[in-house]
Amino acid sequence: MKFFNINGGKGIFTLVFLVLLVNLISVYFYDLHVMRIVRFGSTFSFILVYFYLVKNQNLWVTLALFLLVCRDFAHIFFESDWGTELYFFFAGLSYTLFCVERIPFVRLSGFKKLSLLFAALLTSGNILILYILSGFVEGQMQDLLELPLFYFLGSSLIVLVSCAFYYNFVLNSNRSLYFALMVFGFILADISACLAYYNEFDELWYVDRFFYALSLGFLMSFAIDTEGLRREQEDIKILKDSF
Repeated sequence: MKFFNINGGKGIFTLVFLVLLVNLISVYFYDLHVMRIVRFGSTFSFILVYFYLVKNQNLWVTLALFLLVCRDFAHIFFESDWGTELYFFFAGLSYTLFCVERIPFVRLSGFKKLSLLFAALLTSGNILILYILSGFVEGQMQDLLELPLFYFLGSSLIVLVSCAFYYNFVLNSNRSLYFALMVFGFILADISACLAYYNEFDELWYVDRFFYALSLGFLMSFAIDTEGLRREQEDIKILKDSF
């Protein structure tokens, strides 16, 4: 897969490994505050690599990645009301922008009944997970805006999951797989972080950081796969002509 061997791909693989190692070390040896600073620095390093490797940046991906950096900065101050609210807001808005980036593909490729059925089932499952998680966190939220923003984050991630599934179902390319794996990593990282923080399952911080690093790595692979993007645009034209 190009995640391992494209120009710059080995560098991305090395970066993912180093980011993962540093984050796991921070989880083992340090407290939450240091762990959050390490995560912020890690995300910031990815956006620097993104600007270095990607010559023609996609507006929505660039903004979404910038918001992920803002999210992790707000995470440092998560115990304050504004830190919690901004964390949920920036994360939800970032996921929303990833959905917006995929809208042209969904619109041009049309809708297939089988994919819509599976997407509906997947969405229903994620709604159930969101409902269960809200039961864990609702009693621990202090400000009136925190719970609505939590639902905004969860809802945006649910829509993103459906977009990623449909995208990969229709094209089934390396690039669509990168996108789907990125979203899968976001889901597992966010669920693990939620349970680790609000239910004190500290071991899940390792799961959070593992999938967090992988999801950013697959995001970079998706962004720099220009050959995959070219083939994707050709496939979209074929799909458009078939309707």
